[in-house]
Amino acid sequence: MKKLVLLFLCIVPFLLYSQSVTVYRSFEEYQNKKGLKFEAYQKMVHTPSGKYRLVVRKAGKNIKVKCEKLWGFVLAKELYRTYGTGQYVKLVSEDKLYYFENGEAYLNKGTFIVGHYNFVAKTIDGELVPMPNPDSKPEIIQQYEQFKEVNPQYKKFFDCFDKSHDLEICRDCIDRFNYPDKIRPFQ
Repeated sequence: MKKLVLLFLCIVPFLLYSQSVTVYRSFEEYQNKKGLKFEAYQKMVHTPSGKYRLVVRKAGKNIKVKCEKLWGFVLAKELYRTYGTGQYVKLVSEDKLYYFENGEAYLNKGTFIVGHYNFVAKTIDGELVPMPNPDSKPEIIQQYEQFKEVNPQYKKFFDCFDKSHDLEICRDCIDRFNYPDKIRPFQ
């Protein structure tokens, strides 16, 4: 059994990093499935100037792609959207409300240098609204409160999340809101 677990732990990173990646310069490219395809994801680089570079492999060579010039990318069938200086978020749940989490945390085993923990958006291409946490700056709380005010259709989600501005609670609340008839296990 230990050998099987060890084999699994060795194979999973290889499978993730040997996955092809498709980058999209715009939402329209994503909608029309007209992105630029690369053979493999190599890594994500955070530059000293605060920008991100997606390192991909094509024809046996590593290529750095400027994330701030992208709308997003798909890696291992998972969508990552970019914003700001090329920071990126991973789409985690979609239905009535779109829910994203810090993409760097997903690609770096739970750690990230820059960015916010989680976001919601009304559409897959909508404005990313950061979800407040206990340490949030006033501008993040204000942005969230404004989003709540103009979107009463999400009241059930807000009521659930506002009990505790915690990442785990947010995941549960989004599942209960998006999938009230079938609560699926969180991925």
